[in-house]
Amino acid sequence: MAPDGDFWPYLVYQYDGQQDCYVQIASVDAWSKAYREEDYEGNPYPDETDADGDGMVYCITRGEDETQETILDGPEYQKWRASWLENAREIQIPYRNLIPDYIYELTLGRTGRAENG
Repeated sequence: MAPDGDFWPYLVYQYDGQQDCYVQIASVDAWSKAYREEDYEGNPYPDETDADGDGMVYCITRGEDETQETILDGPEYQKWRASWLENAREIQIPYRNLIPDYIYELTLGRTGRAENG
């Protein structure tokens, strides 16, 4: 609910080495009072949370459970964000063209080119 700014909603994932997969830590969105004074459920903009009065708060949903939402003001949000992303490293994803041989590798978990037959 913040289309008038330069904020884009995003998800935060963390690698779980035991499960060898990425686990969703949080989803993050923002709410601009200038855009909507009520959320989609009719709740009023949280002026009491917007301590700096800039008309923008950040909504963090922990994990994939949409019932655990926390609303933070800008400085609190920046601290939260830094705690997760400050030491994060960008990973390079090896993209491939989707040709039948590569699709075969992915579906069977093989490496190298697929054999005919």
